[in-house]
Amino acid sequence: MAAANVLALPLAHVVFEVSNNEVWVDSLRYVVEEDERPQLDLRGIAFEMQLRRRPQDNEVVLQGGTDDGMLSVGAAPNWGHLIWYVPEVKMRRIWPGQYVGDVRASNARFERVCLTLDVTVLEGITR
Repeated sequence: MAAANVLALPLAHVVFEVSNNEVWVDSLRYVVEEDERPQLDLRGIAFEMQLRRRPQDNEVVLQGGTDDGMLSVGAAPNWGHLIWYVPEVKMRRIWPGQYVGDVRASNARFERVCLTLDVTVLEGITR
């Protein structure tokens, strides 16, 4: 496997809508159209995410990444998928509202923001 290329990740913006009474599970697939392989290989890249109410706020409402399993790269052959998995116990701590965030990608040589996020957390009805 070649070294994962953090610099090949485009800066993208993603909008999510989730509830605070459920597990947050989503997936984003990175596609390479000019290549015979349809997916960008994300193996070897570490991802880290933070959510805040506003960019200038000091308080981090939610933090996670590949180290704690909240972000992960899909299993073969889906190594082009970035997967969000935030347990319900963590989602229950988040007040309904609008949040902003980003995802940083890093490997042994480079680190960069690869995603900006707008997240709407809805008040879950079923408890």
